[in-house]
Amino acid sequence: MKKEALEVLKNRRSIRKFQSRQISAEELDTVLEAGTYAPTAGGRQAPVIVAVQDAETVAALDAMNAKVMGNASAHPYYGAPTILIVLAPEDAIVPEIDCALAGGNLLNAAYAAGL
Repeated sequence: MKKEALEVLKNRRSIRKFQSRQISAEELDTVLEAGTYAPTAGGRQAPVIVAVQDAETVAALDAMNAKVMGNASAHPYYGAPTILIVLAPEDAIVPEIDCALAGGNLLNAAYAAGL
């Protein structure tokens, strides 16, 4: 294994405080590309990743998820200016696993990109 890849896997941690600056298009493209290379059942590469950067839409999604959590005053996205939503088509073989693997790639790529 390349040393850089192992370092990313060993050192990435969950972050719950974000800068208010929006990430660049180049940074976003790098992270999204990594998500598209996640393994999927049947090699279908079925997940779709939606990037949301509009502040009003991010706030609406934050409020919707807080409701689902049963805590309307929560902020599930911790003020992140960009949210990535991973979706799978109805005919995916194991959509939860496909989306989880894509999410893992997104998290590791964001760390590797310094985000």
